[in-house]
Amino acid sequence: MCHQIPYRLISNIGNILIKSRIRGYHYNLFATTTSYRTFSIFTRNSKNDSHYFFNCEPTDNVYKNLLKEDRPLSELSNIPCCIKEVYYNRLYPEIHAENDPVLELIVNASTIEELFDLIKGHPNNEKYASQAIVTLLVLKNAYCNLGSDATSTNSVDNEDFIQVVKSHPQFWSAVECVEKSSLLLSDEVLTSILLCLKKFGISPWDPCLKSTWLNSLSRIESFSLNALCKWCTAVVLPNYGGRLALPAALPAFHKHVNQCQSLADFRMLATCFVAIASVINKTGSTASIFVDRANFLLDTNVIKQDTPLSILVGVLHALYQVAKNNSSSSSATLKILYLLLNSPEMNNPSCVGYFDVIRKSWETVSEPIGLVRKMEAVSCSLLEKLDIHIEQISLLSNVSHIHDTSSDRKKQLQRHLLRILENEPHFKIEPHLKQIFRIIRAAKISDTKLVDLYWDLVLNTLNRRYVQKEESVSLLLDSAQWYMFFNNNLGGTYRSKVFENHLLNCIDEMMEGSWSQPVINVRFFCRMTAFVLAYGGYPTPNGLLEKLIDIEEQLTIQDIFYLSRGIQLGRHWLKRPQQHFMQRDMGDLFLILNRRSGVLLSSTTSCTLSLTTTLLHSALYRNAEIYGSSLTFTESALKKCETQLNEMTSRVTRDLVFFLERFHYLHFPIIDSIVDYALKKNYHLGPSILVNIFVLCFNLGYSSKALELLAPVTLKSLEAKENGMFGLYVLEASLALLYSNQLSAKLINDIFTVRFLDKLDSEVAACYSKATYPSRVRRALMELNRSVCIDMPESGVPWFHEKYCQEQIHTDVPISTNFHEDIYQCLVHILGYFELLLNENLKPVIPSTAESKGFNSHEDKIAILALLPSLFTANHGYLMGLSLLRHRQLEILGYRVVGIPHHHWNSLALSTPEAKSNYLKQKLFRQRHV
Repeated sequence: MCHQIPYRLISNIGNILIKSRIRGYHYNLFATTTSYRTFSIFTRNSKNDSHYFFNCEPTDNVYKNLLKEDRPLSELSNIPCCIKEVYYNRLYPEIHAENDPVLELIVNASTIEELFDLIKGHPNNEKYASQAIVTLLVLKNAYCNLGSDATSTNSVDNEDFIQVVKSHPQFWSAVECVEKSSLLLSDEVLTSILLCLKKFGISPWDPCLKSTWLNSLSRIESFSLNALCKWCTAVVLPNYGGRLALPAALPAFHKHVNQCQSLADFRMLATCFVAIASVINKTGSTASIFVDRANFLLDTNVIKQDTPLSILVGVLHALYQVAKNNSSSSSATLKILYLLLNSPEMNNPSCVGYFDVIRKSWETVSEPIGLVRKMEAVSCSLLEKLDIHIEQISLLSNVSHIHDTSSDRKKQLQRHLLRILENEPHFKIEPHLKQIFRIIRAAKISDTKLVDLYWDLVLNTLNRRYVQKEESVSLLLDSAQWYMFFNNNLGGTYRSKVFENHLLNCIDEMMEGSWSQPVINVRFFCRMTAFVLAYGGYPTPNGLLEKLIDIEEQLTIQDIFYLSRGIQLGRHWLKRPQQHFMQRDMGDLFLILNRRSGVLLSSTTSCTLSLTTTLLHSALYRNAEIYGSSLTFTESALKKCETQLNEMTSRVTRDLVFFLERFHYLHFPIIDSIVDYALKKNYHLGPSILVNIFVLCFNLGYSSKALELLAPVTLKSLEAKENGMFGLYVLEASLALLYSNQLSAKLINDIFTVRFLDKLDSEVAACYSKATYPSRVRRALMELNRSVCIDMPESGVPWFHEKYCQEQIHTDVPISTNFHEDIYQCLVHILGYFELLLNENLKPVIPSTAESKGFNSHEDKIAILALLPSLFTANHGYLMGLSLLRHRQLEILGYRVVGIPHHHWNSLALSTPEAKSNYLKQKLFRQRHV
C-alpha cells in the first residue's frame, strides 16, 4: 500500500510533534525533510531523534503588525454581513430551528460578538462549540469577500479577522470544549473542525487539539471520502508539515479510489491526492491507481467537455504531482488539456485564476499550442486595461512562457518587468520571485540591467531572512537552481559574483554545521553540491565528493541531472577545462553518476520516457564520453526510449530532438515516431517544434516518405507571418527545405527582404546568447544565400556574401588537421600540383594548358572533400545534411565530388603511404558513371 513509515510511529505522532517545537539552526537541513528517502532513513536508523522534525505551525509573531488601518479591533467584531449570500455551512443538517433554536441562531449569526454571546452560556455543549467554529470560518470568508470589493468602505483583511477571533477568550473556550468531547463527534464533524481551525492558524497537532488529533488518527481507515478529503486538507501544511502523518490516510484512499464512479467523488480524491503526493512513491501503486482511475473516467466520458472548469483544473493539479514519474499521467493530462482547449469557459476573463495551474500542466507536455495562445489572448486583453503592477505578475507570466510569442510582445513584457523591479517596494516583490524568474527565463530576456536587479533582489531577500531568522532554506535551494539554469539565457556569459559568493559562503557554513553529519536530506544536499561544482572553482572542496559517493544508492534521476549540470558549468568556467577531469575525485564522481544512471535506467518502475530523456541530457551535460562510456550508455538509453514511445508528447519530442541533434545520433525508430507524431498532431504543436523536427532530419541525413509529408507542414509554419520564431530557426529550416526541394518562392521573397534582415539585426543586437548566436545567424544566412543562388537561380536572389566570406578567410583560423595535410601531400606526390582537371580519357590536364585552350565539356572539374568525423552521425556513419547539400551544390556547379572519409583514410588498410596513394588514385581516376 506504499506506506513509507509504519503505523506504530504514526500513533505517537502527536507527542513527537508537540515535543519537537524548536527553532533550529538557520540552515538546518532537517527543516526541509523531503520525499520517501528521508522517511525510510528515519525508520531504519534508531539514532535519529524527533528533534530532526520541525513543528510547522506559525510562529508567535506571525500576526503582529498586520493591521493596515488605525481601526480598533473591536470594531471588526460587530460588522454585520449577510453570510447566506456568500458562504453557508450547516454542520448538523438534521437539527433545525424547531429542534434546537440556539443552534439555528449560531448557524445564522452575522457578527463575531453575536456568535460568542450565543455560546457563552453553553460552555460544555459540543454541538454549539463545533458549529460556532464552522460559522466563524463562514464569517471570515464572508468578511474577506466584502473587503475585496473595491467600492466597500469596510476593508477587512484576512489576518485582521483572524487576530480578532484568536484574541477572544470565548474562541478558546469553544476549542477546549471540542477537544474534551472529540470522542462524541462524528467523523464528518471532527474533520470539519480540524480543517476550520487550520484556517485560523491552529495546526492539528497543536497541544490544544491533541485528543482531537489522535482520535482522528485512530479511526481514519473508516472515514468517508468527504471526511478523508477534509482530513488531508487539514493535515498538509506549507514547509512539509504533516508529512509524517499523511501515510495514515493511504488505506482509506485506496479503498475510495477503487470504488469511485462519480465526478463529485473523484474531485475529492484529487484533493486528497494533492495532499498525499508528497509522501508516496511517485511510481508506486497509490499513484498508479489514481492515474488509472483518471484515465478510466476520461475514457468513459464521466469527465467530459461540459465538466466544470474548476474540476478539470483540480484533476490537472493532482496529475501534475506525478507528471514526470508516472507513465500514464501524460495521457490523462493531454486529454484534459484538449478538453480545456475547446471549453468556452476558457474565453472568460474570470477564469484567469486557473491559468497558473493550467500552464504548469501544459509545460509537462507542451501541447496543444492553441490552449496557451488562448490564455495569452485573455491575459493580454486584461493587461491592456490595467496599469500593470506586481499584482498582475501572473498575467505577465501567461504571456512570457509561450515560445512562439511575437518579439514585439516580448519587448513590452521586458519593459513592464523592468519598471516593476525598479519601482515596486521589495516586500511586495518578494512573494513573486519564482514567477519573475520564470518570466525572465521563458522570455529569454537579455537586458543585463534587469537581470542584475533581479539577482540583487534575491540576494537582499536571503540576507533579510537570515538577519530576521526567518525560514530561508527553500529560497536558498530554489535560487541556487534558478541561477544555474539561467546561465543558458546569456549563452553562459552572465555571472553575478556577489550572488555566487553569498551562496558559496552559506554552503561553507553548512559544511561546518549540518553537513558534518551523515547526509539526511539527499535532495537538498545534491542541489547545493551542484552549485559548488558549478561555481566553487578548482579544486572541489574536500569532503563534498566523498559524501556524494556515500549516498550513491539514494541518488534520483533529478539529483543526477542537477549534479551533471553543475559539472558542465564548472568545466565551462575553467580556463583549462582539462583540469576538471584530471582531478581524481571528479573522475570518481563521473563513474558514480554513470553507474547510478545505469541502475535507474534498468529499473522497470522508476523510469518513464520523460525521465529517460532526462538521463540522456545528464550524460550530455557531464560529457561522459571522455571516460569512454557515453556511447554505450546512450545506446542503452535510446533503446529504452524505443520501448516507451507510446508516452510521446510534444515536450518529450522536443527533448529527444535536442539530444539527437547534440549527439549526432541517428536512431531510426525514434525519429520515425517523432515524424509520425508531428504529422498526427501538427495543428496542435508549436511552429518551433515542427521546424526543429524537420531540421533534425536534415542535419542527420535522414529521409523517409513521412518526412516528405512533413515538409509542406513545416513550410506552412514558416510562411505564417506571426510565427514568432527566432530568425535562426527560419534560416536553418529553409536550408533543410531547400535540400528536399520544398523551399517556396514566397518564403525566399520573405527572407531576402530588408524587413527580415532588419529583424535579424535586432535579434543579434538583443540576443540572449551573446557568445554564439550572432555568428550562427551570419553563418546560416550565408549558407542559405549561397544555396539559393546555386539551387534556385530563378529566384533572382543576388550573392551578397562575398565580402563576408572574404572577411571570414582573414578572421577565422582555417581548419587544418593532420588529415588535411596528409591528403594534400599525397595529392602533390601524385600530381605535382593541387588543382585537378581530367580530360575525356581520364588523364590529368596541366593547368597552364587548360588555361590556354579553355575548358571543354570533356574535361572533369574535381572537388576533393576531406570528411572529418564531425561531419558524420555518431552511429551508422551517415554523412550529415549540410555536407550532403554542399556535395549537391558542387555537382550543380559542374564538379565531380570526391569525398575522403576520415575513418577510411586512417584505417589499417591504408596504413602505408603507398596504400594511401593507391586509394587516392582509384578515387580520382576511376571510370565515370554515365
